Amino acid sequence: HGAEALYGYTAAEVVGRSIDLLAPPEDRHELETFLADIRRGERVSRREVTRVRKNGQRVFVDLTISPVLDDHGHVIGASAIASNVSECRRADELFRMAVESSPVGMLMADERGIISMVNSQIESAFGFGRDELLGQPVEMLLPARFHAQHAEDRTRYFENARRRAMGASRVLHAQRRDGSEFPVEIGLNPIAFGDRPHVLAAIVDVSERQRTEAEMGRYRRELERA
Repeated sequence: HGAEALYGYTAAEVVGRSIDLLAPPEDRHELETFLADIRRGERVSRREVTRVRKNGQRVFVDLTISPVLDDHGHVIGASAIASNVSECRRADELFRMAVESSPVGMLMADERGIISMVNSQIESAFGFGRDELLGQPVEMLLPARFHAQHAEDRTRYFENARRRAMGASRVLHAQRRDGSEFPVEIGLNPIAFGDRPHVLAAIVDVSERQRTEAEMGRYRRELERA
């Protein structure tokens, strides 16, 4: 009944027909790969695939396929467990769109400090391309003298992860690809993403604000002297 609800076909409509019926044409080679694994007695675990419902609508499915064996241990078929993850996929896309459209730099990293997402503002601020940042340690965006301390701070943060508003901590130093340093403020939000705890960081260059504050301080001193 779950498969009928997921794919829109009744059992009578699909029993005896090829499983190709549920795969989009461009993904049928992938289905053949799965079946080849099953024929060798291997299990296909947790793959996200696209499937086609009776009405032509495409759905994202989390798929696990296990070989079915006879009494002699020979593979005689396959048993598939499929879960509709389309809503999760759409929510993920909306989240990524929100991060990308943010007017400030946004970066997500796991508890090891490995970067899993950045937006274009981060690319502009630091001078790195997105492909150069993803999968790399966040310390690459800091001056070397702060690497060890940052690793300790990150460990302590994840031991008691909580939201930290922008400006709630001291101004920090960041480093661009060309080695130049600039002051930043960072806001942190713990977030559930995948199978690891993550943090979503908002990073703002405060160089201009510091220059403005320095100018205002100079004007105030001049005024006092006058």
